Amino acid sequence: MIIILSAFIFLVLITLILIYAFRRILDKNVVSATSHFDTLSQDYDKRQHEINRLLEETKLKAQALLAQAQSESEKLKQKIITEAESERDKIVAGARTQAGEIINQADKARNALLAEIEERITKEAVKKASNLIQEALPESFRSQAHARWVDDLLKTGFGKLDKIRINETVKEVKIISAFPLTDEQRKKISHYLEESLGKGFTVKEEIDEKIVVGLVIQIGSLALDASLRNKIKEKAIAKA
Repeated sequence: MIIILSAFIFLVLITLILIYAFRRILDKNVVSATSHFDTLSQDYDKRQHEINRLLEETKLKAQALLAQAQSESEKLKQKIITEAESERDKIVAGARTQAGEIINQADKARNALLAEIEERITKEAVKKASNLIQEALPESFRSQAHARWVDDLLKTGFGKLDKIRINETVKEVKIISAFPLTDEQRKKISHYLEESLGKGFTVKEEIDEKIVVGLVIQIGSLALDASLRNKIKEKAIAKA
């Protein structure tokens, strides 16, 4: 009985010792686990803080890059607008210049056309007037008027022939007359030409009733028109 009791007590003691030892081990493991958990928690917090910091820095950098991109985009936009406006102004200025040139050319063409038309009208009017005079006046009257006209020309000097310089190679003078020249008129004209121009010429005569009255003297490329037809033309131009 005592042996059984002793064995029971021993078993109880062993159990208590085992429970105590197990509890110590368990407490130690719990403390270790708790400490490890705290370490992990602190490390997690630290990493979370670092991640938040990196995210904030990234956000700030992204905002800075976005602001820079917007600024550069605005500058580029303004530059493009300025260049476009400048190009537009150049194009407008060029168009205005071209338009001005076109208008000037049109004005010149119009004036040239009007001058040509006016010249044609004047020529036709002079021609018509000369023809009418030629047809209306008797030939005898025109012949007398022609003789007097030529005498007056000889007296007035054909508009000062002495002031004209003639090329030395010119040897011939062509006289276009409304009526045949008399010997006296021919002699006076030859003498006057020789005195005025300083040398003699071979005189070639031609009759042209269209000049109505008077003479046309051709010396080389120079033509002295002292006819009634030319006088009518001068009056017509003066009144135009």
